[in-house]
Amino acid sequence: MSGFYLGLISDLTGYIVLRIKPVDEINLLNRQLERSRQELDEFIYRASHDLRGPLATIRGLTNIMKLQKPNDEMKSLIAMLETSATKMDNRLSRLHYYRKSAIAMFHPSF
Repeated sequence: MSGFYLGLISDLTGYIVLRIKPVDEINLLNRQLERSRQELDEFIYRASHDLRGPLATIRGLTNIMKLQKPNDEMKSLIAMLETSATKMDNRLSRLHYYRKSAIAMFHPSF
Protein backbone atom coordinates (compact mmCIF):
# COMPACT_ATOMS: atom_id res chain seq x y z
CA MET A 1 0.00 0.00 0.00
CA SER A 2 1.26 3.45 -0.85
CA GLY A 3 -0.29 6.87 -0.64
CA PHE A 4 0.14 10.60 -0.44
CA TYR A 5 -1.70 13.67 0.79
CA LEU A 6 -3.21 15.77 -2.01
CA GLY A 7 -3.04 19.03 -0.08
CA LEU A 8 0.71 19.22 -0.64
CA ILE A 9 0.54 19.20 -4.45
CA SER A 10 -2.89 20.63 -5.31
CA ASP A 11 -5.71 22.81 -4.09
CA LEU A 12 -7.59 19.76 -2.82
CA THR A 13 -7.11 19.54 0.91
CA GLY A 14 -8.26 16.87 3.24
CA TYR A 15 -7.84 14.06 0.69
CA ILE A 16 -5.38 11.20 0.82
CA VAL A 17 -4.81 9.04 -2.24
CA LEU A 18 -4.04 5.40 -1.51
CA ARG A 19 -2.80 2.80 -3.96
CA ILE A 20 -3.13 -0.83 -3.02
CA LYS A 21 -1.05 -3.35 -4.94
CA PRO A 22 -2.48 -6.86 -5.12
CA VAL A 23 -0.56 -9.44 -3.11
CA ASP A 24 -0.55 -11.78 -6.11
CA GLU A 25 1.39 -9.21 -8.15
CA ILE A 26 3.97 -8.85 -5.37
CA ASN A 27 4.33 -12.63 -5.10
CA LEU A 28 4.75 -12.87 -8.88
CA LEU A 29 7.46 -10.18 -8.82
CA ASN A 30 9.22 -11.95 -5.94
CA ARG A 31 9.20 -15.26 -7.86
CA GLN A 32 10.56 -13.55 -10.97
CA LEU A 33 13.28 -11.87 -8.94
CA GLU A 34 14.24 -15.16 -7.27
CA ARG A 35 14.33 -16.93 -10.65
CA SER A 36 16.57 -14.19 -12.10
CA ARG A 37 18.85 -14.35 -9.06
CA GLN A 38 19.15 -18.13 -9.41
CA GLU A 39 19.98 -17.86 -13.12
CA LEU A 40 22.66 -15.27 -12.39
CA ASP A 41 24.05 -17.41 -9.57
CA GLU A 42 24.22 -20.46 -11.84
CA PHE A 43 25.92 -18.42 -14.58
CA ILE A 44 28.56 -17.10 -12.18
CA TYR A 45 29.17 -20.60 -10.81
CA ARG A 46 29.53 -22.14 -14.28
CA ALA A 47 31.68 -19.31 -15.64
CA SER A 48 34.09 -19.34 -12.72
CA HIS A 49 34.48 -23.12 -12.80
CA ASP A 50 34.64 -23.39 -16.59
CA LEU A 51 37.46 -20.85 -16.69
CA ARG A 52 39.51 -22.50 -13.94
CA GLY A 53 40.53 -25.41 -16.21
CA PRO A 54 42.05 -23.28 -19.00
CA LEU A 55 43.68 -21.07 -16.39
CA ALA A 56 45.37 -24.07 -14.79
CA THR A 57 46.55 -25.17 -18.24
CA ILE A 58 48.05 -21.74 -18.96
CA ARG A 59 49.86 -21.75 -15.63
CA GLY A 60 51.17 -25.27 -16.22
CA LEU A 61 52.41 -24.39 -19.69
CA THR A 62 54.22 -21.31 -18.42
CA ASN A 63 55.98 -23.48 -15.82
CA ILE A 64 57.05 -25.92 -18.56
CA MET A 65 58.28 -23.01 -20.71
CA LYS A 66 60.49 -21.84 -17.83
CA LEU A 67 62.22 -25.23 -17.76
CA GLN A 68 63.38 -24.89 -21.39
CA LYS A 69 66.05 -22.23 -20.62
CA PRO A 70 64.23 -19.37 -22.31
CA ASN A 71 65.99 -16.35 -23.81
CA ASP A 72 65.29 -12.79 -22.62
CA GLU A 73 62.37 -12.26 -25.00
CA MET A 74 60.78 -15.56 -23.96
CA LYS A 75 61.25 -14.67 -20.28
CA SER A 76 59.40 -11.42 -20.90
CA LEU A 77 56.51 -13.23 -22.63
CA ILE A 78 56.34 -15.80 -19.82
CA ALA A 79 56.19 -13.01 -17.24
CA MET A 80 53.33 -11.34 -19.13
CA LEU A 81 51.45 -14.65 -19.30
CA GLU A 82 51.95 -15.22 -15.59
CA THR A 83 50.75 -11.69 -14.78
CA SER A 84 47.62 -12.15 -16.88
CA ALA A 85 46.94 -15.58 -15.39
CA THR A 86 47.30 -14.16 -11.87
CA LYS A 87 44.87 -11.32 -12.67
CA MET A 88 42.37 -13.79 -14.09
CA ASP A 89 42.73 -16.06 -11.07
CA ASN A 90 42.16 -13.13 -8.69
CA ARG A 91 39.06 -12.00 -10.58
CA LEU A 92 37.62 -15.49 -10.66
CA SER A 93 38.25 -15.83 -6.93
CA ARG A 94 36.47 -12.53 -6.28
CA LEU A 95 33.58 -13.56 -8.52
CA HIS A 96 33.23 -16.80 -6.59
CA TYR A 97 33.46 -14.89 -3.29
CA TYR A 98 30.76 -12.41 -4.38
CA ARG A 99 28.53 -15.32 -5.39
CA LYS A 100 28.90 -16.92 -1.96
CA SER A 101 28.26 -13.57 -0.27
CA ALA A 102 25.09 -13.06 -2.28
CA ILE A 103 23.84 -16.53 -1.40
CA ALA A 104 24.48 -15.85 2.29
CA MET A 105 22.70 -12.51 2.02
CA PHE A 106 19.57 -14.00 0.42
CA HIS A 107 19.58 -17.24 2.39
CA PRO A 108 21.09 -16.56 5.83
CA SER A 109 21.74 -19.57 7.99
CA PHE A 110 21.34 -18.81 11.69
